[in-house]
Amino acid sequence: MFDADRYSFLTHALGANRNLSILDIGANPINEPIYALLRNQELCDVIGFEPQKVAFDTLQSQKKSNETYVNAAVGDGSTQDLYLYEMSGFTSFFKIHEGAVATLRGFWKGTREIGVVPLATSPLDSIEDILNVDLLKIDVQGAEYQVISSGKHKLENVVAVIIELRYFRLYEDEPMFGEIDSFLRSRGLVLHHLEVLTRLFLIETTHLNNLIHLYDSLACKASSHPDTLGVDRSNE
Repeated sequence: MFDADRYSFLTHALGANRNLSILDIGANPINEPIYALLRNQELCDVIGFEPQKVAFDTLQSQKKSNETYVNAAVGDGSTQDLYLYEMSGFTSFFKIHEGAVATLRGFWKGTREIGVVPLATSPLDSIEDILNVDLLKIDVQGAEYQVISSGKHKLENVVAVIIELRYFRLYEDEPMFGEIDSFLRSRGLVLHHLEVLTRLFLIETTHLNNLIHLYDSLACKASSHPDTLGVDRSNE
């Protein structure tokens, strides 16, 4: 793992005239974000969106000077039902696929629906406060396609996207791995790294255990001229 001194050296070596700009959609602080070291050393500026009030309040109470959080949802611009579940990490614009949950060991825990809230969403391209995006991190439980497809202009110069890609359907009608991968590729972003986050175990069989459920994925801008990517070099 790089330490803070190495991150600082890299920043200066690249000749950046501003901090790395990170956009975090679905910033619920269940786990420490992957960019925490950059944030803690103030080598990046973070704008985060989190529609759940309790999670948003936690972010507000813990934020540093280089973090800004908005209690709002990003999407296709429509008003949608936000399904609240016992475990906040399952909250989604999509209903839990009851049939899938019923066949999986342990997944019934936390997926009990506790409420439905109508929520207006804003397309990324309509949000004026978002200027530069170098890194996009998305954790929105099935709504990933809505987010990335709503920001064709804001994400035009994004260098990398950290996104969850699902193989096993957990929500009704959610876009799956292939659809999202195809869209990313159409925007010049190719998968660079896949890390299995969860594997599944079926209740009534031992033959289909260890199914891959969810990947945490890194997609990067493909370019034959890497020096043109991302951070401004206009001071040279």
